This record gives sequence, structure tokens and C-alpha cells, in this order.
Amino acid sequence: MVGGWIGRSLDLGPANIDPVRDRAEWIACDAMRGIVWFRRDLRLSDNRTFRAALDACDEIIPLFVVDDHLWERSGPNRRWFLHGCLTELDADLDGELVVRHGPPADVIPELAADHDVDVVFHADDVGPYGRSRDDEVAEALIAVGRKVEVPDSCWAVPPGTLTTGSGDTYKVFTPFFRSWLDQPKDEPIPRPRRIDVVGGVTSVDLPERPEVDAELPEPGEAAAGRRADAFLRRDVDDYDEARDDAAADATSRLSPYLKWGCIHPRQLLNRLDLRN
Repeated sequence: MVGGWIGRSLDLGPANIDPVRDRAEWIACDAMRGIVWFRRDLRLSDNRTFRAALDACDEIIPLFVVDDHLWERSGPNRRWFLHGCLTELDADLDGELVVRHGPPADVIPELAADHDVDVVFHADDVGPYGRSRDDEVAEALIAVGRKVEVPDSCWAVPPGTLTTGSGDTYKVFTPFFRSWLDQPKDEPIPRPRRIDVVGGVTSVDLPERPEVDAELPEPGEAAAGRRADAFLRRDVDDYDEARDDAAADATSRLSPYLKWGCIHPRQLLNRLDLRN
């Protein structure tokens, strides 16, 4: 990212081909400026957190924080893949992805204060570290009068949505699965065509991309879409049986893309619906 632009408008090109509802109901706020904190949602298509910020704010700062707690514990293969995903995301944002390095509870409030940001948007995280980290960030922001909005999650059905008739969590898979199938699933939304970014925001370089010996999948949102289409075109009909054949190349190979949110489960479910 190269700073120095003032209120720069980015034309992100045509929307993707996923169908969209007439109008999504987004979280509204009075903020003029917002931060979109990318974590496990490294894409622009069907990114409800990103879209919520665009709908609510006049200008945004797209942000990724290199958190040593996670980065240092990751092996070279994961770092290589993540680096590639972030590089593509930055290119899709016309070089305006802001990268900062440090504890999020320090980095994000400081960035918000430096650029008069009113609200920070991020997707939900239910992991132990993620919850603790997000709570620390929220406490630091709310203490100085800023807002935090969590419009989306990484799952087709957000955690905590499904409960038994008595309101408890499911303990048996089959009734949970039936309930999951019955739960309405949102349709994907298209990639935004234009964003307005806050100008003059400095960024640091990503850590150096490691050398790897393994043959790894191509990272990024575009590669995720190609991988999903290839699986649905060739292998999905035989998946129920072929997945147990350890020698067969019959699995989706989508797990790294789902891990980093290069594609959302909503998009995969929608592609399955279109096939049927």
C-alpha cells in the first residue's frame, strides 16, 4: 500500500456472478470513517463485513494486522499461502491494503485514533484466542468512544444459531445436522464496484514470504473460485464414495481457501444449488 491519497475512490471493476438479494440489511452507524479488519475473510466477493463498512461509512481503511501470536506459530507452508492471499487481496484493492505489525489491541486503537476512525468492522471468531483478542480490542476502542461491529462470521450458519427445543446446544450430530439443513442460508452478495479509502495511511511490508519445498495450491480468491468450480464440475457427484479412497485425487482441496476465507461456505452452497 502506498499512502498519500486523500479520499481516494477505487473502481474495483465488475461485480462477480454470484446472485444477490435485492437489498441486504446491513448494520447502520453514523460513522464517517471505518476500519475493516481482515482476518479469515481474505476476499472481496460475498464479504458482508466489508460491505457493511462500505454501506455505513464515507471512507474506510482496509487493514490486516500481522499478529506475532499467530504468525510466529505458523509453519512456512501456512505463511507462504497466507502471504499469497494477502498479496492478491492488496492487488484487488488497488494497493490500498494497510498492513500493521503488532498486538491488535495496541495497533487498532492507535490507527483509529490517528485517523479519526469511528467504528471498526470485523467478522466473528469463536476460537479461544480469537475471542480473547477481540474482547481486548473492543474494550480499548469502546473506552475511548469508538464502536465495534461484527456483521458476519466464517460459517454458513453462525455459531450459536442452532439450539434444541429447550434452548441447549446439540449433543448428537444427526438432529444437529437436520436442524442445520433446515436453517435458511443467505445468498452470496457481489463484489463491490467502488470504495472510498482514507488517504495518507502508512503501511508496513508483509514479513518475507518463506521458501517452501512442498507443492502448495495457488493462493487467493480467484484460485479458490477455480478450485471450487473444478471440484463441482468433475468430482462432487462421486465424493460420497471416493473420499474414502486414500489413493484417489477426489477431495475438494478447498480447506486452505476456507481457512483464510478466500471463499465462503455460502458461495459453495450457492454453487451446489445452481448445479441442481
